Formats: sequence, structure tokens, C-alpha cells
Amino acid sequence: MISASESPAVRSPPDSGYVNVRRSFNLSRDHLAALTANRNPPLDPVIYRVHKGVEKMFEGGISGEFTSVHELAKKMNSGQLKICSRIGEGMYSKVYGATIDKTHKVAIKWMDCENLRSEIRDKFLPREINNWKKICHPNLLRLFAIVEGISTKAMFCELTEYGDLLRILQKSGPRFPFAQKTLWIGQIVKAIDYLHSRNIAHRDLKCENCLYFPNDVIKVTDFGFCVETQRVGELSQTFCGSRAYSAPELVRGEPYDVFKVDIWALGVIIAVIVNHTMPYVDSSGVDNNAFLVHLQEQRILILNHAVPPKHLGMCQDSLDCLLRQYPAARPDSATLMFCAWWRCVTAWHGDHILLRQRIFEYLC
Repeated sequence: MISASESPAVRSPPDSGYVNVRRSFNLSRDHLAALTANRNPPLDPVIYRVHKGVEKMFEGGISGEFTSVHELAKKMNSGQLKICSRIGEGMYSKVYGATIDKTHKVAIKWMDCENLRSEIRDKFLPREINNWKKICHPNLLRLFAIVEGISTKAMFCELTEYGDLLRILQKSGPRFPFAQKTLWIGQIVKAIDYLHSRNIAHRDLKCENCLYFPNDVIKVTDFGFCVETQRVGELSQTFCGSRAYSAPELVRGEPYDVFKVDIWALGVIIAVIVNHTMPYVDSSGVDNNAFLVHLQEQRILILNHAVPPKHLGMCQDSLDCLLRQYPAARPDSATLMFCAWWRCVTAWHGDHILLRQRIFEYLC
């Protein structure tokens, strides 16, 4: 639930001529089957085995306090846990690669709670853990276990050796084919729909929080700003996320629909993936919110030559609907699932490898 500090407020007016996309969208049996499959996915047997391996390792519990991941590893019996190296670091945590029983590779998100701001420790961290425990989807990073010390937390989750989408794009340049980028985008849409169907908004969607796994699998991560709300139309006043991906209403400091800011952020992610550049960059050098909002209002994003000419109109229309100025004019996640651009991905609920093969035939 949204806290009292995130009180409801009045929505902005919709775009002129706006049609309620959800009411006007008639779901066929195939559409309903795809939605149902996405929102109730089967458990990956590989992930299940790793999960059970982690649970078995901690069956006897951990005695005493531990102040580092290396100290935690020493407390394990028979060297079950081996810390490999530190693979990342955020503002509030460090991430390590590790192996369990010499077979299962995992990541460990390590947090020293004593060094956290009180708002992060008492509000956002419990919310992150609570929401992360609830979710189970092939395009969301899986949490296996949480080990808590007196002032520390170790979160065991899936590991990728490839990093995030921003790193992939920066390292490899704009060489990826359109079909491959569409496969990535469709998976992010599926992750958002799964979260939104459970009344959970992410609120920090960006390329850095979309991890790349083998076979072009994308998994959304970092649930620190996730919020769950059961009340339709309830708005939030908590500013969170990255300014470059923030919707205009968020930048202006207005109460906002937590689900609609996710839709805007998705539009920015798509623009980065396809155009290989950040669409809204504050060049004033002073974090000028007014300048950024002006840029968002005036700049119409045009997809570049990376999109084949025969698909350009369809793709441009899809992007435009995500980046509408008024939140109420942006589509909801159910409508997004059947957007013509990535429908070949989101309507598919079979084997991912087979989809990866077929999408190149479909979009080339």
C-alpha cells in the first residue's frame, strides 16, 4: 500500500480526442490466453534447482553475526558457498558473484543497514524485500533467499555475466538487428505487465535495470522503489527513479500515477535501445527541471534508420503512445501487451529459443 505521505490528488486532463484504450480494446481468446500465460508463468526447472540448492545450504541456519560476504561464506559448512568477486556496486549495496556447491552460480546483493539513510532502511528496503518475494516471472530477476545478520542483509538472486542493457549497447554499438531489439523490448513489456497485474509499479525502470542473459533473455531488476497499491486512481508524491527516464509529471513534482510513469519510462528505454542515444538530456548543467520538462514537451522522438522502412510507421505510433504528455492518455499494461510492434513476442507463450529463431523471420 502507498503510505500516508503519498496521498491521492487530482489527475491531469487527458489529451484531446483520447479514447480509453482499455475499454475499446476487445480481447480475443488468443489475447486472453497470452495474458493469462504471462501473468501465471510456469517455474523454470533450472531456476527451481538453484533455488532449492540455496535453501538447502541454509537449512541449519547461520550462527552469530557476519559483517561481510566473506565472513558469511566462512560460517557455511563444508565450503558450500564460495565468493568469486565483486561484480557491481550501487548507492546502497554491493553485488558479488558466488557459487553454491561448486555448481550453482548466484549473485549476492550485500547491504550494510547501519550505513543506510533511515528512509531507505525503514521504508524502501522492507518494501523491496516484500515485493521481490512475491514475484516469479522469467523476465524478472529471481530472488532465492535472504540471510539477515544484526545489521546486514545478503540477498541471493540470479546471476548474469553479461551485465545490463546499457552496458551491452555501449560496448557493442548500434549493430544489433531490429528483430533482436524487438525481442528485448517485448520481454520488458511482459515484465511490466506481470508487475502491474499484481498492482505493483516498478518506478525505476531504465536500461541499467534490465539485465542481459544468454539467448537474448532480458530480466528486469532493482525493486527498491517498487510500490504496491490496491486503490485505483491513487497517486504518489514520492520522487524516485532517474531523471532521464522520469515522466513530465514526475519531474514537475506533481502527484503521479505510479503505473503511468512506468509506461513513460518504457518509452525512453525503447528510444535508447533503437536510437542508441538518450532522448531527453538536460544540457543546462544545473539539473534544471523546467528545462527538462520543456524538452519533453517540445521534442518529438523520431525513430532512426535502425527500424526497417516497412515497420517504421507501426513502431513510431507505438512509441508516440507511450510518451504522451498526459498520464491518462498512455496505455495500460494489458493494452501494451498487444501493441503491433512487439506482439510477436508478448503473444508468444512457448519456448523462448524457438521464439528467438522465428522473430528474425517475422520481422525481416
